[in-house]
Amino acid sequence: MFFAFAKANSQTSPTNISKKSYSITKDSSREELFDIIDELKTDHQLEVKLFAYQRNENHVKELGIAVKPVNEDWIEYVANNENGIDPICMVVGDGSVDRLSLCNEPIVQAEIANTLQQPSNILAESETSVPLNITRTQELDSLRAVATLASIERQSARQEQQMDRVKSQNEQLEQIKETLSTDTDSIKMEKALRKKELQELQVEVSRSRRERQTLAYNNERAKAKRDSLQAQQQRLQETLLKQEEMLAQALAQQARYEELIKKQQEVIEEQGLKSETAESLKAYRKAMLGEDDGSNFKSQGYLIFALEQCLYKVYDGYSIVYGNQGNFLFTINEELKQTPMSGTLKIQGESFTYNYSGNVLYIKNENGDLVNQNGEPLDTLNKF
Repeated sequence: MFFAFAKANSQTSPTNISKKSYSITKDSSREELFDIIDELKTDHQLEVKLFAYQRNENHVKELGIAVKPVNEDWIEYVANNENGIDPICMVVGDGSVDRLSLCNEPIVQAEIANTLQQPSNILAESETSVPLNITRTQELDSLRAVATLASIERQSARQEQQMDRVKSQNEQLEQIKETLSTDTDSIKMEKALRKKELQELQVEVSRSRRERQTLAYNNERAKAKRDSLQAQQQRLQETLLKQEEMLAQALAQQARYEELIKKQQEVIEEQGLKSETAESLKAYRKAMLGEDDGSNFKSQGYLIFALEQCLYKVYDGYSIVYGNQGNFLFTINEELKQTPMSGTLKIQGESFTYNYSGNVLYIKNENGDLVNQNGEPLDTLNKF
C-alpha cells in the first residue's frame, strides 16, 4: 500500500492548530499503512482501527479504516474495488479529523491544496479571522454530519451482511448437527446389534463347551465336526462304510485270526470268563472266526470308546468290543443294551469299572481315571 505523506505548513491562529494530509492508494504497501496509523496515534492523538483489509498480488482491493477524534465519535470509511481501491485522502489536526473520503471529491482536493499552501501572512487580524473560522467550522460540521451518516449506513450494511453470514453458518451447523445425530444413532444401533450378536455367540460357545465336556470331545476334531451337521453325518457314514469294509476283510482272513483266538483265550480267562460253560466258549470262538450260525448272536452296533468309534456285537450272556481296525479289544460279561448300565470287567488281570450310556462307553481304574483298552490312563480326557 502506498501512502503519500504531504505535511502541510502549519497554520497558526489564536488556537494554534496544525494540520496534515495523508493519502492511501491501491499501490500502498502494508508497512506504509501501519506507519501512517502509528503517526496518527503518536503525533495527532487519534485512535485508529483497521477493521477490513484485503489485497491481491499487486493491489489493495478492500480497505476499512476507523478514526476517533478526541471527545468525538468514531468516523469510519470503507473502500472496495476488485481492480484496486480509489485513492483515499485524510486531513487531520491535533486530536481532530477534518476529512476522510475519496481524494477525487472536489472539496477534499481543495482542502488538501489549502493545507499545502504556504500562507503569506501567518498572523491575521483577529477581527478578520473570526468570521472565516465560524464559516469554516459550520462547513466542517456539515461535512462531518454527512460523513457520519454515510458511516452509519455502511456500518448497517456490514451488520446486515454479517447477520446473513451468521444465519447461513447457523443453518449449516444445524445440518451438520442433524447429520451427526443420524450418524450417532446409526452407530448406537450397530453397536447394540453387535453386542447382541456377541451375547448370542457367547451363549453358543458356552453350550458347545458343555456338550464337549459331556461327550469328551474337547479337541480340534470335535470342533470341526460341529461346523456342519450334514458334513458330520457324511463323514460318519464314510467312516462306518470304511470300518465295515475293514471288518469284513478282517473276518475273511480266518487263518490270521487263529493266532488271535489263542491270545484272546488268555484275555478271556483273565477277564473272568473261566466260569463260562463249554458251549458259551465254543460260541465265542465261532463268533470270532465268523463261523457262528447265528443262533447265539443277538445284535451289533457302534459305540464311542476312548474317542474312537468301535463295533460291538452282543451274544447270549456277553458282548465283544472291536477296535476301528477290526481288532479285538475286550469282552463285557453282560449284554449291552440301549439303557444306561454299569459293571466291572478285567483287562490284563486287573479289575476296572465301566459305564455305558448313550452309545458312549467309559472305563475307569480304581483312581477314577479313564483308561484305554490296555488299562492305560487317557491323559487327553482325564485333564477335563
